[in-house]
Amino acid sequence: MADAYVTQHALDVIFKLEAESLSAALSGYLGLTLPPIVRHYSGELLRLDVRMERLDTVFELADSRLLHLEYQSTYDREDLLRFLRYDVGLYQKERRQIETVVIYGPNVTAAPSELSLGSVHYRVTNVHLGTRDGEETYRRLQAHVAQRQPLGEREQLDLVFLPLMANQRPTEEVIRSALDLAQHLPQERERLRTIGALLALAYHYLRGEAFDRLMEDVMAKNLLENVLARSLQEGFDRGFAQGREQGLAQGLEQGLEQGLVQARREGILKALASRRLDPTPALVERLAEVEDPALLDVLFDVALRATTLAEVERVMDGTAGGTQ
Repeated sequence: MADAYVTQHALDVIFKLEAESLSAALSGYLGLTLPPIVRHYSGELLRLDVRMERLDTVFELADSRLLHLEYQSTYDREDLLRFLRYDVGLYQKERRQIETVVIYGPNVTAAPSELSLGSVHYRVTNVHLGTRDGEETYRRLQAHVAQRQPLGEREQLDLVFLPLMANQRPTEEVIRSALDLAQHLPQERERLRTIGALLALAYHYLRGEAFDRLMEDVMAKNLLENVLARSLQEGFDRGFAQGREQGLAQGLEQGLEQGLVQARREGILKALASRRLDPTPALVERLAEVEDPALLDVLFDVALRATTLAEVERVMDGTAGGTQ
C-alpha cells in the first residue's frame, strides 16, 4: 500500500501544494461556483470510514464550508451512498456545510449526481474531464516547454488535470510525462505546487504499487526535497516555540529547557521519517538520552539529508559527552 511507503509528513506537504494549485481551478477551470480554497483539511482526522483504504481530499473554503473532492476512474452504483456516508460522518464531526465534487476520468462519460432516500435527498457536483483530449493537450504543453515559453495559469491546470483527460497511454505513464514537464516550470512555487497536485491526484487515482513507484522516482530525483526540508524546519521551529511557551507558562527554567530539548528530539525523528528511515528502538532510546541542545541541532541537520541511520549514529558516536 502507498500509505505504508509515504510518510504522513510527505502527504501533508503534497496536499498543501494541491490546495494551492486547486484554489485557482474551482471557478474558471472547473466551472464551479465556489469560493477559493483556504487550506487542506487535516487528512488524519478524516479517516471516517474504516473500509476506505486512503484518505479523501477535503479542503476548507473561504466561507468556512468544506469541499469534499473525489477523483473517480470508474463509476459504481454504490459510490453516491459511500460519498453520503462519508459526508454525514464529516458533518457529525465538524458541523459545517459540505460541498462534494466528483471529478471523473476518461472511463466515465456520465454518472448520476443525486440520490433520493425519501426524506433525505443527496446531491453532488460531477465534473467530467475525460471528454477533453489529453494527447492534444500534452503535445501543446510539450511544445510550450520545448520553446521555453512560460505556462499561464490555465495551462498549468491543464498539466495538473492531464491524467484525467482522454489519453491513449496508461494513467501512470501520463502522470510521469506531466511530472517531467512540471520540472521545467521556471518559477519554483509554480513548479512545486504543480508537482504536488499531480502527486495528490496520483495518490487517489493510482493503485498502491504504482504510487509507490512514482514516489520512489520523485524522491530519487529530489523533486520535493527542498520543500520537505523547509516544512520540517518550520515544524521544528513551531515545536521549539511551543516548548519555550510551555516552560514559560510553568515558570520553571527546567520546564523550559526540557520543552526545547523534547521539541528538538521530535524534529529529528520527523526528519528521519521524511527520508524514509525508520529509527530503531535503540536509536530512539539513545536520542532520548541526548540533552545537549547544540548536539541535537547538529543531529537535526544531519537527519534532514541522511540516506542511512548510520550517518546519525556516527554523529552520536563521535561526540564525546553528547549524551551527558
